[in-house]
Amino acid sequence: MSITGNINELASLTQEIQRLSRQLKDLRQKKHQLESSISKFIEDQKEPGIKYKGNQFVPQTKHKVDRKRSTKIKESDASKVLQKYGISEQNSQTLVKEMVEAMRGPRTEETSLLIKKVK
Repeated sequence: MSITGNINELASLTQEIQRLSRQLKDLRQKKHQLESSISKFIEDQKEPGIKYKGNQFVPQTKHKVDRKRSTKIKESDASKVLQKYGISEQNSQTLVKEMVEAMRGPRTEETSLLIKKVK
C-alpha cells in the first residue's frame, strides 16, 4: 500500500473514532438518565427493587471519587496529611512531589505522529 493510501486510511480511522466517541457520549448520558429514572421509580414505590424479564433492578448508593480535582488541590491535601503526622511544611511538599513522580513511573521515549491541518 502506498503512503497516500496509508494517510487516507489514517484520516478515515480518525474520523470514525471521533464519530463513535460522540455517539458513545450520547449513549452514556441516555443510560444515566434511564438509570436515574428507574431508581427514582423504585424509591417512590418504597420497594427494595423490581424484577423484569429475568433481571433484578436494585438501587444502591455508592461513594464516588471526584476525578476532576486539580493536581494542586490533590498535592495540597497530601501535604496536609503529611503535616498531620509531624512532617514540616517544606519537607511535606518535597515529599509529595517525589511521591507523585514515583507513582508516574520512569519516563520512556516514544515516537508519535503529529498531524496538523495545513491552510
